[in-house]
Amino acid sequence: MRFLIVLLTTCFLSTQSYSQYYYYSDSHFDRSWIFEVGGGIGGMNTISDVGGPKGKGGMYINDINIQNTRLSSSFYFGALYEQLIGVRLEATWGSVQAADSVLKGASLLFSLSRYNRNLNFKSTINEIAIIAEFHPLSLWPKEGPRLLSPYIMAGLGYFRFNPQINLNGRDIDLRPLSLEGQDFKEYNERERYNTKQTNIPVGLGVKYELNQTFTFRLEALHRFLFTDYLDDVSMRYIDRSLFTKYLPPLQAAQANAIYDLKREIPPIAGKARGNADSNDAYMTLSLKVGVTLGREKRR
Repeated sequence: MRFLIVLLTTCFLSTQSYSQYYYYSDSHFDRSWIFEVGGGIGGMNTISDVGGPKGKGGMYINDINIQNTRLSSSFYFGALYEQLIGVRLEATWGSVQAADSVLKGASLLFSLSRYNRNLNFKSTINEIAIIAEFHPLSLWPKEGPRLLSPYIMAGLGYFRFNPQINLNGRDIDLRPLSLEGQDFKEYNERERYNTKQTNIPVGLGVKYELNQTFTFRLEALHRFLFTDYLDDVSMRYIDRSLFTKYLPPLQAAQANAIYDLKREIPPIAGKARGNADSNDAYMTLSLKVGVTLGREKRR
């Protein structure tokens, strides 16, 4: 009798243990760690000093010019523990752009001043990041697979950018022109910015398990930057005569031509060119497909 009780208890505990790892269609079990490799495609956009809302903005989506969205792609490899906490290494490629011309017809003084500034920019973005994810619903276990799982993300990224302006049909690198006096003796507090920077990606996602192998993800990821020069605009106009003093003739001519883009009143040294009180940002909305590795096939 004692042997029968021990046998039944062992079978029950064994079944309970397996049920914690039961996954899909009576054919696979989850291990504590599973892995995922995949890629994604989506859109990339920016919030910067160039362009922006016709009104005051301040509600995130209202600050974004949707028409500036450009294609982005990504590739990642990650690991997930107990369907709860994960980490992944991800590479992302894309581009951002903005133009003051989208503010045509604006009536508020703040928006009208940006329209009259008449700047534009674009930049490629190459990023690599380590991102952690947390799936809160996994704190409440359920029988069978949890096919749909929302999650939050945060991490640390490293990216490269190169702001350019389209001037008379040509794309011109902006950083070498020192349009705000970077590295000029008269503005020695303004250092030339680095086009290789760190960022902090933060976002939300939802994961759908199609089967034991394939996973779909929809993710919105915002990058907090430590620079206000994603668009090469941040501070105030400078004395434009300094371009000829410090730059080679071609670059001096290009810098002056960019200053001449301003509508109505020409740029006045000391007047605001951008808003140095807040850094720029960029964000992605991506659809991803992953292949799950490490699940145990039921014998």
